[in-house]
Order: sequence, then C-alpha cells, then structure tokens
Amino acid sequence: MASGLTGLISGSSIANVVTTGTFTIPMMKKVGFSAEKAGAVEVASSVNGQIMPPVMGAAAFLMVEYVGISYLDVIKHAFLPALISYIGLVYIVHIEALKANMQGIPRPASRANFVRTLASFLFGFLSFCFLSAIVYYALGWMKVVLGDASSYVISALILLSYVVLLFFASKLPKLNDTGDQDLESLPLPRSNLSIRYVLSFTCHCFGLVFNG
Repeated sequence: MASGLTGLISGSSIANVVTTGTFTIPMMKKVGFSAEKAGAVEVASSVNGQIMPPVMGAAAFLMVEYVGISYLDVIKHAFLPALISYIGLVYIVHIEALKANMQGIPRPASRANFVRTLASFLFGFLSFCFLSAIVYYALGWMKVVLGDASSYVISALILLSYVVLLFFASKLPKLNDTGDQDLESLPLPRSNLSIRYVLSFTCHCFGLVFNG
C-alpha cells in the first residue's frame, strides 16, 4: 500500500524503496518475514510504482515520444495493469504469510464506529483542501500584487513560518521510539499524528507553492 501510494507521485523505483522501505522492511521483519523476503517484497512493490499513474517512469514518456500518443492515453491504459499488479503482489504476500503461520500485530480496542470514522476522514480531507486553497490563492495573489518583489517577500514568509513552526515543534515532548522496541499492539493513529507533522506539512506546502 505504501509503495503503491508513493508510486502515484514518484516514477522512480529507487526513490520508492528509499522512501517506503525504511519503515516497511523493519515492519515485515518484525512479524516474521526474513530479511531477504522483506527486501524482495519492497523491491517488487516499488518497481510496480513505475507503472502507477499519473506519474510513471521514463518508459511512459518514451512511449509518448516514439508511438505518438498522448500522455493521458498512456495513463488510462496503464491504470488497470498497475492495479492488477498490486492486487497480485498483495495476494502473494498474504499467501506467504499464511504458509509461515505469521500473526499480525494486534490492534488496540477502539471506540470509533463507521460514522465517526467517516466524519474524521471527511474532516481531514476538507481541512487539507482548505489549507491547500489558502496556500495556493494567498501566495498566488501576492505574486500578482508584488510582481518581481514577490520572490523576496515569499522567501521571508517561508523563513518566518519555518522558525515559528520549529519553535512550536520544539515544545512538544520527545518521541519515545527506539526503533528496536517490540510492538505489543498497534498504536492508535491519533497518537502518531502529532502537531509536528501538521506543522512540517504546512511549511512544505509553502515551499511547493513558492517553487511552482
């Protein structure tokens, strides 16, 4: 799942391994996969990311160049094979886990029902859209009004935002994560989504709009 979602925005299998493999390989090893099998699963899923639309590997652009079809047609024809390849990979990994009698890490008891989960998802999605709209239109308006000076002003805002976000992040308690610690149960998602990730994402949005 991680490699497939990363494949949506990255057409490089190496970048996919570096991005997702740092946490998926240790997770697979903790539940019983050997180091060789964990690495093989990560490589296979990351290579599949090259055919996952909309951002694919260099072969997609070569097809556009030599075959003479539009990139949109390549995306439409590549979506189903990419989806099938990931479904097949998940099936194979599941069969391997069953053959080795592996047991997943138990989930903690949760009070969330379907309505509460759906409401949380919609709230997160709408918050993301609202934040993206603020960043896009606010900085876009500044570029129109300030003209050539907008680069300096936006750079100063990014630097100021980074310092402010860094100040708030420094006030948060230190994460108790040793890397070698055995998990007795999966942590709740809310406990992992601390404000430091929200702040770093906000700063990242400013940088993306500025670079764009």
